[in-house]
This record gives sequence, C-alpha cells and structure tokens, in this order.
Amino acid sequence: MNALVLGASGHLGNAMVRELLARGYSVTAISRRREPPPNLQGLLVRYMVGDLDTPGNLEQWMPAHELVVDAAAAYPFTLAEERSAGKQRTMSLLVAVEATGAILAYASSFTTLKK
Repeated sequence: MNALVLGASGHLGNAMVRELLARGYSVTAISRRREPPPNLQGLLVRYMVGDLDTPGNLEQWMPAHELVVDAAAAYPFTLAEERSAGKQRTMSLLVAVEATGAILAYASSFTTLKK
C-alpha cells in the first residue's frame, strides 16, 4: 500500500513515516524543507518538497496513494489567520482525498494558540 505523509519531517510526521515503513508501506514523504532533514535520511522513502497550501501540490501528490496522513503543522500569525487558512486547507485536503478515494488520517500537535 502507498502512503503519502504530509509534514513528514516533523515530530509526529516522522513517527508516522517510520511506523508505516515498519508495516510494509511504500511512503512518499512531503516536507517544506529543500533537503531531507536528518530524521528522514537513510529511510527508504520518496522525498518531495512542497507546501500543502500551494495550489496544485495536492493534486500532484495524491495519485497512487491509498492512505494520506496529514501531520503538517500550520504556521499562522494570528488566531483569525489560523481559522481562515485552516478552513481552506482542510477543505482542499478533503476534496483531494475524496477525488482519489484515499483514506485520510489526521495527526496534530497543534492544539492551543496563545492569544
């Protein structure tokens, strides 16, 4: 089975990549970093650079993946920005996942915002 992990270089995303590999998945790791960070180096993953918010990236990444893990952290500057961007980001992800028939798993460490 092929898995796409958004936010693969982060704490939760990297743990998901390692667990999926241990379970025999073929993993595509997505990160904003140009080069694979140390926590992904040496792992048998297909590494791709990009941002979930860039139009067209999801449509490019999604084909041939039966599982999509969203562990990508949002980086809002304000609470209002987070709500607006989060809503658009979530809708784009849901539409892309539905179009391909993939399973979506969501993992987040982003639980609170300081006012």
